[in-house]
Amino acid sequence: MSADPKMLVPNPTSLGYSSFTRIFYDVATIGLYANLMIFDHQGRRIKQLLKNASIDSSGSVLWDGVDDSGNSVYAGSYLILVEVYGLNSPRKILKEVMVVGFQY
Repeated sequence: MSADPKMLVPNPTSLGYSSFTRIFYDVATIGLYANLMIFDHQGRRIKQLLKNASIDSSGSVLWDGVDDSGNSVYAGSYLILVEVYGLNSPRKILKEVMVVGFQY
């Protein structure tokens, strides 16, 4: 799993920065399901992008720096966690750290 870019600034006028990040996954198996969540530095889940979703063997999901309540998140480090599972596959956890910045 990877995130690109690893830093986003949730403001579309941010010169040189992206206002979203794309989270890529590649599990090399079909017929799997996934949960994709974003956690803040205190371990609180702030966004669930996928919940028990059927996924292809590879793909991507966008995150725009907004939490489950529709609010822009604070600047800081965030953990992207993807849990992948299937009926005949062991559960697999993928993790990636990314940063949300802000514009002065």
